[in-house]
Amino acid sequence: MRLLKLLKLKNQVFFDFIEENKTVLIILHFFILLGLVIWIWISPLEEFGQNFVSEILGVLITILIINQIIIIREEKRKLPHKFAVYDDIRMFVSSYMMFWQQAFHESVPEDDPENIYQFFSDYGMGKIWTNLYLHAVPKSAIAISWYKLLIEFAKDYKEKGDNILTRHAQYLSPQIYRTIHQITESQYLDVIKNMPKMKKYCEINNIPVISVLESYAVIKPSDKDYASFITLYEWCEEMYRELSVIDKSTTPVSRFIPRKNKPLPPPALIPEDILSKEREQWDNYLKEQIEKGTL
Repeated sequence: MRLLKLLKLKNQVFFDFIEENKTVLIILHFFILLGLVIWIWISPLEEFGQNFVSEILGVLITILIINQIIIIREEKRKLPHKFAVYDDIRMFVSSYMMFWQQAFHESVPEDDPENIYQFFSDYGMGKIWTNLYLHAVPKSAIAISWYKLLIEFAKDYKEKGDNILTRHAQYLSPQIYRTIHQITESQYLDVIKNMPKMKKYCEINNIPVISVLESYAVIKPSDKDYASFITLYEWCEEMYRELSVIDKSTTPVSRFIPRKNKPLPPPALIPEDILSKEREQWDNYLKEQIEKGTL
């Protein structure tokens, strides 16, 4: 039964083998056709044609059978690593999704977008940048602000991604390796990680700021960043379907479940009085700079 599951699992690899070796296989098929022509239509060489076709068929069948045996053995050897890779990436994806969904839930005064594709876009996750009050205390943490939690998250997430690339480099496909690298090297994560530098710069130069995420993290995720996460999420779903055939206890990646009818205003939405005060300070600063000719 396990052998049948592995055979089913590696159908794609078998077809990849056919694609990679199609030139050799085409040549062998040509020789088979040539042998059949000799066998059927050239009477003096009928026996030669029959033997020739038999030999070429033997070579072709041997190649395909040996290749399939090698594939099955290789998959058996790689299977524990495949589960380990899946588990690490699954947790990497799930923690990312849950973090930003919680940030949205606590800061954006509207229901979650309908699906994961809408959420991971400027229409969804992008709204966190304009609404999240950095001095608010997250529900999931004690005596820590969203400002500090975001910095910790950016550092920790990059480290987790780098660890996956280091530990599993030989078992990751080029596409998934590139996708994880794209996420860990995203500009917006670097900007979040370096918010203390931006804060210090504003303090030294007496620049007033509005205490929301976009004031210190001036770069939002790009369309490429969103697409990279979706690619990784879909890879997890595909791997779950594949691996759960072998082990039914395999854990699926966290599902995106939109939250509705949340109490308003959300706890980490910047309060209206603070927003008005800080916006007024910012407008006055801009007027001063324009009058001085520095803008």
